[in-house]
Amino acid sequence: VPDSGLRVLVVDPEPDYSDLISEYFRLQDGVTVLQSLDPLTVGYHAGDFRPHVLVFDVSCPRIHVREIVSLATRMPEMRVVVLSSSWTGEIQGITTDDQRIVAVQKPLKLEHLWQMVRGKG
Repeated sequence: VPDSGLRVLVVDPEPDYSDLISEYFRLQDGVTVLQSLDPLTVGYHAGDFRPHVLVFDVSCPRIHVREIVSLATRMPEMRVVVLSSSWTGEIQGITTDDQRIVAVQKPLKLEHLWQMVRGKG
């Protein structure tokens, strides 16, 4: 695990989005990115990689967004950026309950996503 810089874990089941987001973050100074297409590895990677930010697409199969909220509760140093192609009441409720959890709607603008990851959005 790198000692310095921003660590971002990207979990998106769509390889094109995952690659695009991850590559954009890697181009930023001081950012280490770990990407996964499999949402079931989130807890494992979060524990080993200790990300500062988790970028998670809610369309990931086999895992519910509430499990991600639970993980964020157990890791108070981690921010969560939820990606969603639809703006549901569930997403809005989760993001307003915890200031460390924010949502970005797809299709996304990478600059806006980067601001959210940095906590400036």
